Amino acid sequence: MADINEFAKLLEEFGKLEIKERTSTLLEIAQCPHFENVWSNILAFYLNPQKEHGLGDFLLKSLFQAIGKEVDLGDLEKIKVGREYSTGTEKRIDIVITGSNFVAGIENKVNAPLYNDLKDYADTLDNLAKQSGSRAYKIVLSKYGGNNPSDGFEDLSYVKLVKTLKQNIGNYMTFSDTKYFIFFKDFLTTVENNLNNNIMEDNPKLRHLIANNFGAINTLAQYRGQLWGACYNKFRSLEGPVKEKMKEQFAAGLIRCGYWDEPDDNGDLLLEFSFKKAPSLRFYIQLKNTEYLSIEAEEEGANNEVIKKIIEENDYRLLDRTTEEIADDIVFRLNQILKLLG
Repeated sequence: MADINEFAKLLEEFGKLEIKERTSTLLEIAQCPHFENVWSNILAFYLNPQKEHGLGDFLLKSLFQAIGKEVDLGDLEKIKVGREYSTGTEKRIDIVITGSNFVAGIENKVNAPLYNDLKDYADTLDNLAKQSGSRAYKIVLSKYGGNNPSDGFEDLSYVKLVKTLKQNIGNYMTFSDTKYFIFFKDFLTTVENNLNNNIMEDNPKLRHLIANNFGAINTLAQYRGQLWGACYNKFRSLEGPVKEKMKEQFAAGLIRCGYWDEPDDNGDLLLEFSFKKAPSLRFYIQLKNTEYLSIEAEEEGANNEVIKKIIEENDYRLLDRTTEEIADDIVFRLNQILKLLG
């Protein structure tokens, strides 16, 4: 037999948790949080020290730091960042960065596997470096790494890159453009959400509470379903008695008495009424918070404060009253409102 005290203790522990909820980032709102081209475009913008973000060499230095390389960036004004750099063989490298002392190529992999011709990419980058008498750095950037790339490419994960960026970003915040700084922080959050998209990983205490009380939670969920079923059936049974009592009271004045086919935006069920005598009156009963019944009314142009007073403190538990009692209460309150409206 279920122990009510066990459920109460479980709910008390749950109520004490500070659960970390995720808020939507701009890319998530735009429904492109995992598009490889979008990520590459953003990276290319912030990798360029000359762009208006004001973060200078922040991302570029952090990138080299993340692969364990100390690189003299040289004159920042001579650094160029290109997207979809052609190798001359109908293949393209996602991001290529050229400076006075280095050449760097990034093959960005967000969700796609690594299938690219890395030898072709490596040859292209080496040739660019040879022309300028500098060194080529080749990077495969993916969510979690583990690609074991060939041809001299470094295997870098977004996990490590984001960690490095978060360690360094404070040193550049003062000099950055506020707008672009916020954009970049939002991008980092998008990346982190993609790397760790499970709320349970964000909330270990919640995870442990559920794991340690799995049986009790399942039982409680079953009882919740039974409660909802009982309330739903009771609520659906109101239409007939209420309609009959209204016809007795208001004769042909009743235009509509029926349920909305679907729950409203809050998940509540509605039983709505309309009348010839007061066509602008909206009168309905509502099943909300699973078992509470609420009577609501509003009339355009009327003194709604008076209407609210008639129906104030009307919420009550649906299962605590009989269908007949509820129907009588609904009709009584509606009759008062219609009298008020003349």
